[in-house]
Amino acid sequence: MEPSFRILRVHHIGLVPRDAEACQDFLNRLLGLGAHAPEVVESQRVTCTQVEAGETLLELLSPTSPDSPIAKFLTERKGGIHHIALEVDDIQLAVTQLRAQGVLFLSDAPGPGSHHTQVIFIHPKSTGGILIELVSL
Repeated sequence: MEPSFRILRVHHIGLVPRDAEACQDFLNRLLGLGAHAPEVVESQRVTCTQVEAGETLLELLSPTSPDSPIAKFLTERKGGIHHIALEVDDIQLAVTQLRAQGVLFLSDAPGPGSHHTQVIFIHPKSTGGILIELVSL
């Protein structure tokens, strides 16, 4: 079955640096990439700083709680690339169609993301081990 929703672009790449300040300094000062003000995303228990890299954003993620998924990622993996986010034209349709084909999600429905987006994460069991986030503006 051909999906009727569309992937519009790679929206962002989620990064979990061991040292968020050093990473942001490198991206800003040495690479000249502009950063947005940090935003706390309560639903994910993270602070998110978006850095513009052309058409794609880099999201620097820091845990706001020791029980957040990002805190667990830092403990287990010591940082690195966390996920890739794909912008879709219709997140509800994407979830419905993918779920009908057996795709597993980490939550029941899309929820609030940074900068007034709606997001949902696809379980790595469905993607060959990669955490993929769907984003709708």
